[in-house]
Amino acid sequence: MQLLTILLTLFGLGLLATGLYYQLRRKALHSDPILIAVCYVWGGLNIAACLV
Repeated sequence: MQLLTILLTLFGLGLLATGLYYQLRRKALHSDPILIAVCYVWGGLNIAACLV
């Protein structure tokens, strides 16, 4: 169970980092705002699931 929690947390952090990357390079990459929002939401939900 401990390993699953660590993996979900790392996956959530990865999604948050991906959203941040696409947000910071939005103009150069022509990023979709929905993609950025989904990365933030799913990353936050993964981390929140680990805290519960």
